[in-house]
Amino acid sequence: MGLKRWMAIVLLAGCAGAGCEELGNPATSQAAPAAEEQHRRVEPARPSQEPSDLIDAGSVAIGTIDVRVLRGRGPAVAGQQLRLVIQVPDDATTASVRGWIGTDGRFDSAVAEAAYAEQLGGYELRATAPDPLPASAVWWIEVQQVGGATHVGSVPLQ
Repeated sequence: MGLKRWMAIVLLAGCAGAGCEELGNPATSQAAPAAEEQHRRVEPARPSQEPSDLIDAGSVAIGTIDVRVLRGRGPAVAGQQLRLVIQVPDDATTASVRGWIGTDGRFDSAVAEAAYAEQLGGYELRATAPDPLPASAVWWIEVQQVGGATHVGSVPLQ
């Protein structure tokens, strides 16, 4: 067996047994990128922000549904993405949650679909604030139920 091949096998075995971080920068070989790539694939995905980065904005009525709202920290800035988590009660039979930042007419606003985030217990919504940001801008939330009923309500940006 050639020296390069033997070193590659030793490197792979060491990486699997001890963890790639502990090995530092591996010697130049053809096997090193494959081992590094393999290690990255097995790392668990991390949430983009921890729940502690959210501020409880309280409960609000969206139509006939009372939801709890958590918002990301920081000021609303025109052209920047903002974050909102909408916790809908289980009995609301929610089909989808959408939202936008701006006015009730959605003028100059991009409507975003919220994705359910189990670790947050609600729908995570990320929307970009319009530029320019109207002084009267708020978060608008649209909850569509399985039966087809759609409820719309708003939450202050700050």
